[in-house]
Amino acid sequence: MSNTSPSAGVIHDLGYRHYDGPRHTDAAIARALFFNGLGGAYGIGRAGRAKWIPFVLLIMYILPAFITVGVLSFGLLNELPTKLYNYPSSSAILPSIFVATQAPAIFGRDLRHRSIVLYMARPLSARIYALTRWASMTVAVFLFLLAPLVLLFLGGLLANLNAAELTRQVAPALGVCFLISLGTSSIAGIISSWTLRPGLAIVFSLAVFMLGNGIVAMLQAILQVTGKASTAAEMLGIFSPYAAANGAIHAFEPTTSMILAPSSAAVHALYWVVCIIGPALGVWLIGNRITRGGNR
Repeated sequence: MSNTSPSAGVIHDLGYRHYDGPRHTDAAIARALFFNGLGGAYGIGRAGRAKWIPFVLLIMYILPAFITVGVLSFGLLNELPTKLYNYPSSSAILPSIFVATQAPAIFGRDLRHRSIVLYMARPLSARIYALTRWASMTVAVFLFLLAPLVLLFLGGLLANLNAAELTRQVAPALGVCFLISLGTSSIAGIISSWTLRPGLAIVFSLAVFMLGNGIVAMLQAILQVTGKASTAAEMLGIFSPYAAANGAIHAFEPTTSMILAPSSAAVHALYWVVCIIGPALGVWLIGNRITRGGNR
C-alpha cells in the first residue's frame, strides 16, 4: 500500500493506491453528463419501454407534418395549412407528454437512487450538475419540437411553395421552439427533482402543462367573446409556457397563434421577462434540490 495519503474528498483515492495521473475537468464531466442526459431523453442507454416511448411520441408528432408534405407533393395544397411558428402550440399535448415522461429520468433518477452523492464527491458543483441536466433536457425538447418543422420546411421547398415566405417563418419558429423548450424543461425539472416518484412527477407535470394551457386559453376566449378583454387578460398567457413563448415572439411576428395577443410594449416586455427569469429560477430551484440530495 502506498504511504502517500490521498487527497481529502476525492473519490478516485480509495486508500489502496494513490493516483497522480490526469483527471477529468469540470467541463469534461459536464459534457459527459449532458450527452448522457440528451441520449437518455431519447431512450439511448435505457431499458424496456424507456427505449421506445420517446420515439413513438416523436413519430406521432411528426406524422401530421409528414401527411401534409405528402399532400403538398401531389399539388393538392398551395400553402402550408399552418405557419411554421404556430405548429408547436397547435399540437402541444405530445411535446408535453415527452417532457413529462422523460424529465424524471434526467432530474430525479440520481436523487431517487442516492447516486447523486457520487457526482458531488467529484470536483463538480451542484449548480453545474443542475445546469447540465437542465441543458440536456432543454436541447432534447428543442430537437423534438424542431423535427416536424424541418420536414414542413423542406417539403414546402420541394413542392415549390414561396421560398421567401417559408424562410421568413424560420426565425420566429426557432424562437418559439427555443422558448417553449426553456419553459417546459424548467417546470418539469422542478417537479421531477422535488417529486422523486416518477409516476407522480409525470402526472403533476402534465397537469401543469395541460391544465395551465387549457385554463389560459379558456379564460382568454371567454373574455374576448364577452368583450371584456383587457391588459390583465392579455397577461394571462404568462401562466402557460406555450402561450408565454408565443406572446414573446409576437413582438416580432404578429401572426403567432394567440387568442389575446399582447397589444403594448409593456406586455411584450413582461412576456420576455417571464421567458427569461422563469427558466433561471427553475435552474436555481433544481440546484437547491441537488445540493440537498448531495449532502445526504
